[in-house]
Amino acid sequence: MHHEPALTLTVPGNILLFGEYVILEEGGLGIAAAPGVYARLTADPIHESSPGLIILEGKMETHGPGRSWFLDTRSDDPLDNTKPVLLHSVWRTLGYPPVTRGWRLTLDTREFVYPDNRKRGFGSSAAAAVALTAALMIISDHPEGADPARVFPRALDAHRHFQGGRGSGYDVAASCFGGTGMFTGGAQPEWTSCHLPWLPYLGSYPGPEEIATPGSITAYTRWVSGHPSKHQALIQDHNHLLRALTEAATWNTAQPLAENLASLSLELGRTIGRSAEIPPPPWPHIYYKASGAGNELGVFFSQEEEPGNLKLSSRGLQVIRAKGFSPSDR
Repeated sequence: MHHEPALTLTVPGNILLFGEYVILEEGGLGIAAAPGVYARLTADPIHESSPGLIILEGKMETHGPGRSWFLDTRSDDPLDNTKPVLLHSVWRTLGYPPVTRGWRLTLDTREFVYPDNRKRGFGSSAAAAVALTAALMIISDHPEGADPARVFPRALDAHRHFQGGRGSGYDVAASCFGGTGMFTGGAQPEWTSCHLPWLPYLGSYPGPEEIATPGSITAYTRWVSGHPSKHQALIQDHNHLLRALTEAATWNTAQPLAENLASLSLELGRTIGRSAEIPPPPWPHIYYKASGAGNELGVFFSQEEEPGNLKLSSRGLQVIRAKGFSPSDR
């Protein structure tokens, strides 16, 4: 007999098209999208359990033996050293809300890896943060429910805490809202949905090496502190090009803007010692570049559908409640 979970949430992945490093700055602009690769979370009440008991299980983000990264616990936290780190970060952000019954959460992020267990680069931790934040807001009967606009700042805070206080938040925004959007960086970042008529097909492919994002951010921050005038010029030039790109109606108009943005990214990567050089994709394309900090992932645009193309998710966070669902045990 098929079991219908009390609560089901789906959250798409995320990918950065333009805006490497600049989106870390207050007012820095970027363009991101939500590929149709999903984190899925289900929640069921645990009958006859202690109120507030939250058990998180994982469908492993591997295709073989291994343990899901989001099940690792933090052993040095005096408040709670049993909850998985990401769940604890969400729990903290929401102010340790009261939950009147026990819950079992199952989080599945297997779509975020290739069959050989390499990560696909679609931001599984950000998608998981959105799913867990929304789920805990619902089961704790939060007055704001799980509206994406309300979930976003809380998921962002939780994800930043999980990452040690860093992170622009573009990944959380793209996963939360879906589609394609312009991201404005800062302490309280913003997401503005936008349609890019010159981008009929978007694809991605793995780059030559895995990059540790924190190390790249450290290298960038060091360069910024030593070259303030060059840094300001970079932000101004980049933002000018990116605004024009979001307003372009055809590829003929968008192409030189996109190529100039890629050149800025390549030059910055060489300057800080984190190469953004990446080989072209193995499929026909009209444009390609590295995405994110380094050359771990490549994105390409094509005029026709190719094997590496991504189907974008027009919607972000989705919540399905079973008939008769109630977060309390009353």
